[in-house]
Amino acid sequence: MRLYGREWTRRQLEAHVGRVEQIGGIRRFTGVEGREQGLEFIEIRTGAGLAYTITPTKGLDFSLAEFGGTPISWQAAGGDVHPMYYEPEGTGWLRSASGGLMMTCGLTHVGTPSAYEGKSYGMHGRAHHLPARQVAAEGRWNGDEYEMVIRGIVEETAMFGGHLRLHREIRSWLGENRITVTDIVENAGFEPLPHMLLYHFNFGYPLMTPDTRMQFPPAAIVPRDAGAAPVGLKGMGREGQIVPERVEGMKGLGGPEGLEGPDGLEGAECLNELESLAGLYGLDESGRVEELKRQKAVDGLSVLNQWQLPEPGCAEAVYYHELLDRDTAEVKLHQPFFPQAGGRSVPLTVSLRWSSQTLPYLVQWKMPGAGMHVLGIEPANCRVEGIAKEAEEGRLVILQPGQTVDYSWELNID
Repeated sequence: MRLYGREWTRRQLEAHVGRVEQIGGIRRFTGVEGREQGLEFIEIRTGAGLAYTITPTKGLDFSLAEFGGTPISWQAAGGDVHPMYYEPEGTGWLRSASGGLMMTCGLTHVGTPSAYEGKSYGMHGRAHHLPARQVAAEGRWNGDEYEMVIRGIVEETAMFGGHLRLHREIRSWLGENRITVTDIVENAGFEPLPHMLLYHFNFGYPLMTPDTRMQFPPAAIVPRDAGAAPVGLKGMGREGQIVPERVEGMKGLGGPEGLEGPDGLEGAECLNELESLAGLYGLDESGRVEELKRQKAVDGLSVLNQWQLPEPGCAEAVYYHELLDRDTAEVKLHQPFFPQAGGRSVPLTVSLRWSSQTLPYLVQWKMPGAGMHVLGIEPANCRVEGIAKEAEEGRLVILQPGQTVDYSWELNID
């Protein structure tokens, strides 16, 4: 393995320590006060800077995540609330959602409260508040690599109401700033069941500042709310949707042919037009850049990949990115001045990659309000306006009895 700037064999590293957990590994503990009392935690340290905490009592979800002792994730004001305080009706989810690096939303319902086929569904479903069972946490050597693995099962069940089962496996490695997650969702019942799933990643200060730049995969982008900032380029549909052919030609492959500013937006301003276009769509900074400089961006384009200081009374904004690449998608967050010990800062890039075969949507939640100040990056198999609307618009996934679906994602820090 590579650690501290050099290569090590297992025996070389073991000769320098009493036990490997001196450098990194797995530790389990339980909350003892307030609404955290009784909540189980599993802490994983990679020894390379990345450390994060899993909460088996809350769906094997991710709480605080740090690099070099500095947080990259966002924490809700309530903290890691035990699921005994969960209020499933309406928007009660907001009272006990932990924030943290990732909350699982689903497994049946995602988004705003909804009524469907005679049943009521609370905000974002039950998965984040379901305790896992058969939880195993193991650190083990595989040759000269030390691997840390967390496994468990989360079930959403009701008599006469279906049975969805989530198998989750989380992996990290000593010396690597990397997390991989593999999920398998199974309809363990005997009737077809609706299945909505969203991975609610939450990134906050000091990863997110006005210096932060975000890069998104090619997508057709639609604001959830009519009042949200417009996005896109010429060729937008009536609902603000970017014409896919335009976007595909922008990914640094075919050049910016046909890329034009909207009519009547002479000199439309972005914080940096070139950075917004090239950063948002992963364009090469090659000779084509000069032509891009002459193109006009819609005023709202820079809103998508820029961040701001906290602002009291600021409203949330939600954007749907319908991914064009149905294989793999990736979002990158780059902070050029990420603080570290001793008053120094380092450039840091957090990359989130997932399989878009089963997670074809990216929901972007921007909430820069004071006291919140969080960016949500949310790969999903649905939108966030509730199960009834998903069914009405033909997007609702139905799992047949015994059917399974695989999900995977990976987070890297460079």
